[in-house]
Amino acid sequence: LRNRPGPQKAQVPRSAYLHSDRALSSNPPSSQVESGRLPPAFQSAFNNNSMEASYAVNNNKVILKKKLQLSTPVIQNAEFAAWKSFLNKIKEFNRNNITIQLQ
Repeated sequence: LRNRPGPQKAQVPRSAYLHSDRALSSNPPSSQVESGRLPPAFQSAFNNNSMEASYAVNNNKVILKKKLQLSTPVIQNAEFAAWKSFLNKIKEFNRNNITIQLQ
């Protein structure tokens, strides 16, 4: 019984770097944010690296959720143009603006 293997655990892929973030903006009760005017959800990927982000409205709160996963710590010279394109898509998403109308 000593050398008997225990139950197998599911293999979870390990990321070199995983970061999840949530930003919350509480607005005055007289403000109005139209959920239809929020930037669309964002997804971009490069090799095993990815970025996902989305905006949501809950009452007078705007919520931004982001998830960045970097699985390949080394970018090869031949992949550098695609890596820069991936980063530029993230930068473009980060330039989004939201208008909050006060009544």
